Parts: sequence; structure tokens; C-alpha cells
Amino acid sequence: MTTLTAQPPAPLLDRLTQLARPRETELFLARPLSALLAMHSVELLRARREHFGRRVLLFAPLYVANACMNDCSYCGFRRSSRVRRQRLGPGAVLREAELLAERGHRSLDLVAGEVPRDVFIDSVARVVDAILRRTAIERIHLNLGVLTDAQFRRLRDAGAVGYHLYQETYDRETYAKVHRAGPKSAMEPRLEAIARAHAAGFERIGLGVLLGLAPLTDELALLAAHAEWLAEQAPGVRLGFSLPRIQRVDEACDFQAPVGVDDEAFLKALLFLRLKFPRAELTVTTRERADLRDRTLAFGVTKLSAGVSTAPGGYGHSDDATPQFSIHDERSLAEVAEAVRASGLEPVVS
Repeated sequence: MTTLTAQPPAPLLDRLTQLARPRETELFLARPLSALLAMHSVELLRARREHFGRRVLLFAPLYVANACMNDCSYCGFRRSSRVRRQRLGPGAVLREAELLAERGHRSLDLVAGEVPRDVFIDSVARVVDAILRRTAIERIHLNLGVLTDAQFRRLRDAGAVGYHLYQETYDRETYAKVHRAGPKSAMEPRLEAIARAHAAGFERIGLGVLLGLAPLTDELALLAAHAEWLAEQAPGVRLGFSLPRIQRVDEACDFQAPVGVDDEAFLKALLFLRLKFPRAELTVTTRERADLRDRTLAFGVTKLSAGVSTAPGGYGHSDDATPQFSIHDERSLAEVAEAVRASGLEPVVS
């Protein structure tokens, strides 16, 4: 007698493609921004009032290392780059955190190039524990790439509460083209890892795509499907989204975004996510101009970085720190907070 076995599950991207609703996304993005705002103004106000009140969280990224095992063509930390590699020791990371705390920050995103080795992850866990015990920082999110279940658990046990894992693009061909080497070149493990991060105890999960790599309609539809899949796998997950646009990296990198995403398309994409996921945090980083970031507050954005450096040791005024990308909003925490107040909202730091 032949023993029947269950068929292996379809690759997750195939499942997400089945779940995605690109036609719905296309129709939304095809409408003028002014028409979308008029049509959804009540929903937009309700989403903020019911789930966030007037609160807008201000935070800073803290880059602890620019070494990376990946060779992503759009990134300043790509392994083929000849930049000077830096990895801050525990004392240096603690000093950076103390500087940010002195400036008023209480929420950090700890960021590094992707080096998924136990020795590095253990050092990050010790740093997370030290920052939370010895500084005024109250909340730490992490952006370290795909990790093992045990590594995720060690970081969560150290006290970090959120994990960000951006897919960058959901287009198979583009993904393979721009992620040329390293662990990140495997697309499927990255798609699945966010559920494992949540299973390891991270309550807050950040998703996103790098705008400009592939057509916006398809990317948004699959990002939404990915978030819906995660919500099914992990009831109670606190979702967050970020939609960074490709920015200039350095003199040696001539990468050009294959797809243009202008300001209006960017704002419509933010509005799409806010309406579809009214409880989700929506983040805009200093990749964007100050005037545009201020404008995004009217589209439901709830989280802004402020007073930012994207280089290891950058807050201590390191002369040879190499940034991951150029920033376009150099305002201090106090200046961004004032802009939030001017919009009728309340800046908070934790």
C-alpha cells in the first residue's frame, strides 16, 4: 500500500501572490491625491484618534557596525564597498546611547550590517541589556537581518521589544539582481523570518519595501499580503511599516532606482497603508526632506526619526564614520518635536 504524505507547503511568495490584490491597489494609486484625501478624511481621522490619539513617536537609529556579509547593490554597507569597516565596542555603543539619551531620546532602533553569527549577536544582546540598565533609554527595536530562532530569543531576552525586517522588494527577478551575494540573496528565508521573530517574543514587527526597486502597485499589494499573512500566523502582533525611498549612497556606487516614485506616489502609498492597517505604526525616516516629512503627518504617520546619524559612532562626531546613506532632514530632536506640535499633534519619546 502506498503511504500518502502531505504535499510540502508552497513557497511563501507564491502564497502571498495568491493573497495579494494588485487591482485594488492599482485603482487606489490611480486616483489623485486630493481626491483620496477627500474620500477618506473621516477614516484617516478615526484611525489616528482611536489608535494613537495625538501621539507621534520620535526616535533615533543607533548604528553599531557597518560590516556586512551581503552585497546589496543599493547599500553603502555592501561587502564589495571599500569603505573602512567599523564595529563599535560595548563601551562605544553605550556612550552613543548616553549621548542620545542626553539629547532627550528614549527610543532607539539598533542597526547594523547583517552578520548573523553568534559572537556578534551575543555582543548585541549584551549591549541591549547594558543600554536599558545603565541609560535613560526605555525602548529598543532591532534591525539585524535574518537570524536563527535561538538568536532571536537571546535578543528578546536581553530586553529589545521590536524587530524590523524589510523585504526590500517582492519581485523575484529584481530581488535576485540587487542582492548579489551573501545570506540576503536567499529570498524565501527572509519572507518567513518575521513570523519566527514574533514567535521568539518580539511583540512589534516592522515590515517594508525599498521604494524604487520595482513597480509600486505590485510592491504595496504584496507588502499588504505579507502583513495579513503575518497577522494570521501571529495573532496580536503589533505591526509597523516603513517605505524608504532609494537615496544616493556614495561616490563609488552608481546604483540608480529602476522605478521612479515621486512625492505624490509616496504619500499615496503611506495613505494606502494607513487605511488598510489603521492600528499599525507608520514610520518616515530622514531619507526624506523636512518639508515632506512634516506633510506626511496628515497622512497618518505616527513615528519619525530625529537628530539622526546613519554611521557607526556618528553621534560622537567620529571624523571617519561612513554612513549607510545620505539623509535629507538634519533637524534635531527638538526641532522635529516643534514641527509635530505645529501640526496639532503631540511628540512623545517613549
